[in-house]
Amino acid sequence: MNLRGLFETGGGRGLLVAAAVLLAVLDALLCARAALGRTGSWSFPIDDAYIYANYARALAAGQPFQYNPGEISGGVTGPAWMILTAAVQPLTALLGPAPAALAPAAVQAGDPTLALTAGRLYATAYLLGVLGLAAAACAVAWLAWECLRVQPGPVPAVVALLAGAFLLTDHNIIWAAYSGLELPLALALVPLVPATILHRMRSAECGIRNGDGAHKPSVSSPAMQSVEHTTQKASPLRIPHSALRIAFYAIPFLLPWVRPELAVIGAVGAGGLAWGAGRGRVAWRTAAVYSAALLAGLGSMSALFLIATGRPLPSSFYAKVAPFRLAELPAALLEWVAAHAWQPFALAACAALGVLLLAWSAVGSRQPALRQGRSALRTPALLPALCALAYFAAMLVALRWFGQQDRYILPIHTLLLPPAVAPLALLADRLVGRVRPIRLVTGRRSWGLGAALVAIGLVAHLAATRQWAATDYALFVQNIEDAHVAPARWIATHTPAGAIVAAEPIGALRLFSERSTVDLVGLTTPAQLGHYGDWLATYRLLQARHAAILLYYPAWWPAHRPLPWVHERARFTIPDNRIAGDSVIAVYALDSAAQQRSPAGGMADASH
Repeated sequence: MNLRGLFETGGGRGLLVAAAVLLAVLDALLCARAALGRTGSWSFPIDDAYIYANYARALAAGQPFQYNPGEISGGVTGPAWMILTAAVQPLTALLGPAPAALAPAAVQAGDPTLALTAGRLYATAYLLGVLGLAAAACAVAWLAWECLRVQPGPVPAVVALLAGAFLLTDHNIIWAAYSGLELPLALALVPLVPATILHRMRSAECGIRNGDGAHKPSVSSPAMQSVEHTTQKASPLRIPHSALRIAFYAIPFLLPWVRPELAVIGAVGAGGLAWGAGRGRVAWRTAAVYSAALLAGLGSMSALFLIATGRPLPSSFYAKVAPFRLAELPAALLEWVAAHAWQPFALAACAALGVLLLAWSAVGSRQPALRQGRSALRTPALLPALCALAYFAAMLVALRWFGQQDRYILPIHTLLLPPAVAPLALLADRLVGRVRPIRLVTGRRSWGLGAALVAIGLVAHLAATRQWAATDYALFVQNIEDAHVAPARWIATHTPAGAIVAAEPIGALRLFSERSTVDLVGLTTPAQLGHYGDWLATYRLLQARHAAILLYYPAWWPAHRPLPWVHERARFTIPDNRIAGDSVIAVYALDSAAQQRSPAGGMADASH
């Protein structure tokens, strides 16, 4: 079996899937080892993951969309992740008391029952992270294969292997998989949009039955017959065409349920199908049903939020998304540059180069398969590149930088990797037969040398990831425990059980303090939505809710001075802070006497 055979046979594809799962497990073990070695736990490395966990826990208890008992809110951005984690969480009961060892050490010592609850939430998220990361790598490899399938020789297989491997070794992607957020689901689903569309177009051109029952006449050229043979054999893992047809329409439906803004990628895919339908490459019915599936997904997701919360979109859209601001686009780009969020730009530049090289290679090729195969889509790699560009542009003009924007655009990595690594494979292909080492690697008897190169790459990856996990991932876990878990446990032991706690970092606080909360951002407190930074409105809400405690960063107060109606009770430092809002956070008691003396709370000049 040669490299191309890995993708053209069921056994080869099964081997690749197994390798992806194994590498995802190894990445998880390295993250777990680093976090446990530094903090004695494997808790979430970001506070927003606890928001999902709290909503999933409430859903599993029969209280959907109730962050606080009896209060409906739409603070969960991806309902699919909430539903999935709520469904999987009961299965962790099979692990017995073992998940408790993942909880923060202070929780294990002070409240073993709560430690087990938290540990089961961690185990659920990380198990889904393993599966999501492996699925994302397979989806990226399939997308790369679809982008370059008509290229002769080992080029498509090399690009597919490199794209999947680079995704599995990208530390940002590994963090995403084991962050507790919905990102593993997004990473697995997004590359399937262009992959399934390209597969459908190629199948239609080669005479394979469409989902609408129509046939395209097969081409008679011998070169294109070889492409047709490859198309018929290359369905991932020999999935039946009926199952692929169902998945083809299910993917756009699911996109808004993972994150509503992913509908942008589905819209680009629908546009690509309309382009193909206009040129007779797919039926108009196919493009119409695909668009309808996307609209149905968006509509059903909006209906769920509207019925459950009274608003058609998650709270995060009202709290964080601003109107389009094209005039401020240069300033927005500078924000990203100042934050050293350079990776998306570098990856986009490499992908643009890859698309240009692939187009040039197809135009200048003397092989009929390449020239005729281009008819399904002029340059197949252009479709994922356009999906990434549209999504990145939408996020760039709608979100200002507030510290963690780069995690919102991680799904574009799965779209840009196939064209980004294509130049490497094309260069290697030009050297085959001219440079002996490369000829050995690509020959039929080169599996021993190939295995050695894979082993060297694996060792290098494990060493680099071990270092990254110890210096970055584990540090994020410690930052969240120092900034949010420790104050939550202090509040749990120093306040009555019925105390109402207000805070800006709301995730870990709700779980580990076991107190009802008021979210200053408004994600989980609808009455506060739209009033973040308006201290007069916030003050009135806290009075109405009878809040007694406030968790807040001292440096964030107006003029860096606490307002007169609070006084500090405890302070917590976050050494070597990388992800919390600031390096110091404090617990404040709300002074009811000061509130009564000054109805305005001394905040007339503090609101903005």
